[in-house]
Amino acid sequence: MKKSRVYIAGRVGDVSDPNVLRIRQANFERREKALAKLGYKAVNPMKIVPQGTEWKEAMRICLKALCECDYISLLPDWRL
Repeated sequence: MKKSRVYIAGRVGDVSDPNVLRIRQANFERREKALAKLGYKAVNPMKIVPQGTEWKEAMRICLKALCECDYISLLPDWRL
């Protein structure tokens, strides 16, 4: 049986500050690991969008990935 795919949605925003980047990566990674333990294939936008990608292109990548998922997992900071 194929694993259900879950897109992790949360705040990425300006990650030019290395400390902010590490915190946000850790938030997504924790959720990714938790979903994997539950048997899901997690889609982590922090891993599928290359660092330095322009916002518009990043959104194209993320929206394509989102459309290929069965569920969405919202991090607490998904909304500004």
